[in-house]
Amino acid sequence: MSETNFVGSVTMEERNELLLFHERILGIQELEYTFNSELLSENDKIQLREKMKREMEAAVKGKEQWWKNTSQKYHWKSEEGKDWIIDFKTFDIYLI
Repeated sequence: MSETNFVGSVTMEERNELLLFHERILGIQELEYTFNSELLSENDKIQLREKMKREMEAAVKGKEQWWKNTSQKYHWKSEEGKDWIIDFKTFDIYLI
């Protein structure tokens, strides 16, 4: 990442909070592949999709709230049409 895009860093605890949301979203996306399984009944698929939708909405909302709260806490710069990203290894935040 370019130093010109660097906006700040977070603590390990803050990084871990965001990582939980990130992993949850990825896990739900992976579950979508199970819908091709013959082992699930149509009713099971419907129930699973509904639960996945609720879980995804909660995870996305939590992730968005994390970015909002943390960016306000650290007064990160922002620009229209750009998003913050995190380097989970270094805890650094960039605007891209």
